[in-house]
Amino acid sequence: MSKVALNRWQLEKNNQTLTILGLSLMLLCVTLSLTLMANVKVKGIYHSEEILEDFVSRVSKKAFSFDTESFSGQLEQIDKYLDELVRVSLNDSYAENMEIMEENEIKQEFEIKNISIEEGSKPFLVKVEGERITSSYANPQKQSVMKVNYLFEVMSLKPTKKNPYGLKVVQIHEYPKDEVKKL
Repeated sequence: MSKVALNRWQLEKNNQTLTILGLSLMLLCVTLSLTLMANVKVKGIYHSEEILEDFVSRVSKKAFSFDTESFSGQLEQIDKYLDELVRVSLNDSYAENMEIMEENEIKQEFEIKNISIEEGSKPFLVKVEGERITSSYANPQKQSVMKVNYLFEVMSLKPTKKNPYGLKVVQIHEYPKDEVKKL
């Protein structure tokens, strides 16, 4: 056998060996990847306190600050964040008071004073303390200020384009200022 033929034969053997080693290494990597993926636990959707506070702040301002012309539009803006029963309850409450509000040109603003979240609660329990300021367009100087507390029950969902927060209000409870709700 000539020296060239011998070198060619050794080169082919080395290529075969490297190919087998490369394929074995790729198979090992694939196996490890699949094993690691199978052992990864899917974590629950995480919402920070800042996200919850921002969410509840936006929803409460839209739900509780309105006049006779703005209510339905504001409710539409937060509709995707409200459970059906909450939406119906807000509409019913507004409908009950609509005539009085229209006759007296009443507007209502809700000013948030404090938001607190009960740690570890599911659904999330978020207490909103604030003031309901009621006035009339006919007489804006005459205002009624009432301290109110709301307890929002907020459920965590998968975020979507329609609901980027991934949160939904499933209940809202109103408590008088004197009634202390401990969180």
